[in-house]
Amino acid sequence: MRKSRIREENDGSVYVLEEKRFIARHGGGESFDRIAFALRALEILKPRGMTVAVFQGRFGLQIERGRDWGRGPGATWAMVRVPPDASRESIILALTELSGLPAAPWLLDTLLSHRALGASSGRSAAAV
Repeated sequence: MRKSRIREENDGSVYVLEEKRFIARHGGGESFDRIAFALRALEILKPRGMTVAVFQGRFGLQIERGRDWGRGPGATWAMVRVPPDASRESIILALTELSGLPAAPWLLDTLLSHRALGASSGRSAAAV
């Protein structure tokens, strides 16, 4: 995992982007609500001290993260862009790494078969 510090200016505010990753695309032809899937996975993984925003992207699964200076020491933020063709596996892998858990095959398989994630049923439920 490459760590870089990029200073960006946006509308007069300055923040430090500590990491930016693009995940290789593995076109998932399956039809499901990828944002709801990612939100349910985050509810299970519960990354400590991290505020995560998940939203639809257009071109690839991308993660940006940095320090959340307003919430105290050790607090972080992350933005996860999920494209409309992301596979369940790539979403789970990216969120597992983001949570700081090892991307062990048994963990990925367990998460993919978890009932709350709608294991390959083709139906999606809304996440709150």
